Amino acid sequence: MTRSAVDSSTQAGGLSDQERKKKKAHRKLLGAGLLGSSIEWYDFFLYGTAAALVFPHVFFPDSSALMGTLLSFSTFWAASWPVPSVVWSPDTSATSTDASPPSSPACC
Repeated sequence: MTRSAVDSSTQAGGLSDQERKKKKAHRKLLGAGLLGSSIEWYDFFLYGTAAALVFPHVFFPDSSALMGTLLSFSTFWAASWPVPSVVWSPDTSATSTDASPPSSPACC
């Protein structure tokens, strides 16, 4: 293939403008996913630490040490169990190409 047959939009790096924009969008998505996951992990880490060390004494002072810790961890469990089941379902998957609304609510 001769130099003139190469697409005029191809840059010196061998990528077209469209491919560069696609790579930039992928990097932006990767960065946003990493940031969101890091914040969520940090949030659960802090809440779990507080549930073990602070909540039993503050919210359950009349309970024994073991019961207060178990009660505080039950609030941690109640706060975290619906996250995977409600946020992701086949109807709300980000990979879905169907533009129609989901057939049922994601929470039910």
